[in-house]
Amino acid sequence: MAQSLDLSALDTYIDANQDLLPGLAELFSFGNAVPMDVRNCLDGLSSRDHYDAVLRRMQRGLSVPDVYIAAHHAMLMGAVVERGGDPDLAVEGVLDRLTEMLPAWRRALGILDQHCFIQHSSAMTDHKLQVLARVDWEAAKTLLGVSCMVPAAMAMVTRSKAARIAARRRTGLIAAVAEMERADYHAFYIHETLAAVDDMRLLVLHGGQGRGAWVRLDMVRNAFQLFTLLQGTLVEEGIVAGPQPNAALVACARGLSVARDPAALMDRAVWGYLPWYAARADGGLDGLAFVPGEVRPDGIARYEDHAVLLLDAPLMARTWDGHFFAPYHDALRPNVIVESVLTPEEVALWMKRFAAS
Repeated sequence: MAQSLDLSALDTYIDANQDLLPGLAELFSFGNAVPMDVRNCLDGLSSRDHYDAVLRRMQRGLSVPDVYIAAHHAMLMGAVVERGGDPDLAVEGVLDRLTEMLPAWRRALGILDQHCFIQHSSAMTDHKLQVLARVDWEAAKTLLGVSCMVPAAMAMVTRSKAARIAARRRTGLIAAVAEMERADYHAFYIHETLAAVDDMRLLVLHGGQGRGAWVRLDMVRNAFQLFTLLQGTLVEEGIVAGPQPNAALVACARGLSVARDPAALMDRAVWGYLPWYAARADGGLDGLAFVPGEVRPDGIARYEDHAVLLLDAPLMARTWDGHFFAPYHDALRPNVIVESVLTPEEVALWMKRFAAS
């Protein structure tokens, strides 16, 4: 299959841009200057193997000296990932180059601040760019380059759990992405995506019903979103008894539909959500020790390194709206997956251990 794939046009395109130093005009026109033969090459890709071959070939394009050219190569790679290429082949290189661009990006914002300009790449005008370029040419290229690099990174981290987990270890990048929100609206989505949790195991127990399960969380942003997902999954699968969940709410929390007005999308707690230390020696629960809905799921208290959530009859009314759900993206599917169901005896044993601690 690899022998039938002709990537010569792509090779020529990458090599031709290795040492290209764009002028001011090219900063606006380069994004539309992909040669037709390169476009035809990409349009002719027909399989995952073809897409992956292109991503492997384009990796060297991320290391070209000019940051703006590298950013456009990254954007092209992001488009290939969106068509079906393996994001894990490209995401590390994209995040590495994005991290290298941060100092010049911050300089650019500082210069714009000094000239009282609005710091938003999509609001960049010829005049603003000319002012910035006269003061710091590299910063000007970097500011526009980031506006290409961030969507490319988003295309990749939304399509790879492994990439998201690895990206979250880059603490400096996480802080920078949060800072980028004022300058690039795409940064909001990548920041929210990386602020969620993946592959987190959680022990959920309803001592009063003698029911419980080990579940795994994927792309869950906060405890309120977790509550909606649990109310859907546990009742739908008959693991814990409760009222039928609002199907529209659960679908939005799972990323299966978009809420036109998140503020009008209201959910309520059908159970009390408590930490493990709410268990009392008399078999009851301290309902005042509730889990705050705004916390990340990995902030839920742990017992012997296990995150634990206890369910009980709600002591108070708790409601939240769709703003607490992770941002919608067609490649993201937040979910709670049941790994195993506990017996009543196992539930009772866990509850006794909590009460005795």
